[in-house]
Amino acid sequence: MPRWWQQTGSTSSREDWGDWGLKPQAGWLAGRARHLLLLGRSGLPPRERWQDTDLVAAQRQRIEAVRAMERMGAHIGIEAVDIADQDALQDRLSRYRQKVQLPIRGVIHSAGTTNNHLLDDIDDDQFFGVFAPKVIGAWNLHWAVQGEPLDFFVSYSSATVHVSSSGQGNYASANACLDAL
Repeated sequence: MPRWWQQTGSTSSREDWGDWGLKPQAGWLAGRARHLLLLGRSGLPPRERWQDTDLVAAQRQRIEAVRAMERMGAHIGIEAVDIADQDALQDRLSRYRQKVQLPIRGVIHSAGTTNNHLLDDIDDDQFFGVFAPKVIGAWNLHWAVQGEPLDFFVSYSSATVHVSSSGQGNYASANACLDAL
């Protein structure tokens, strides 16, 4: 196994657990890291509710992705946290470190949300609702893992930085910041 994929721990932040977040990476991650911490604003219901029939389709898909990784031998921690909240992020990571007693070896940050408005029509809440999870979240993760023996820190950006997309100035600027980080 390459040095950069030691099976001693990994944290994965994903504000978007959907098509661009958890599902495509689930098998890839579980085949390489044995301890994963999945962070997201929405989290998942408690495990005792995973069989409930009233769960929405998105929750059922996330649960199945987690179960698939567990079937591959991965130990999965799931925490609901807004990574743009530095104190809350530090708290979740501290609890994770205490629980697993392993260093964090990698970070995959794939936050993504859109709220399309032309820049002339956008207010601060609409701008920062898109900007904060990507940029402030990435910055907080960057600082939260200082001193960890990281093998990698991956932050997903988007082609909107280079390709014009009407109404996505907030999203494009957030992705440009990720590229710079």
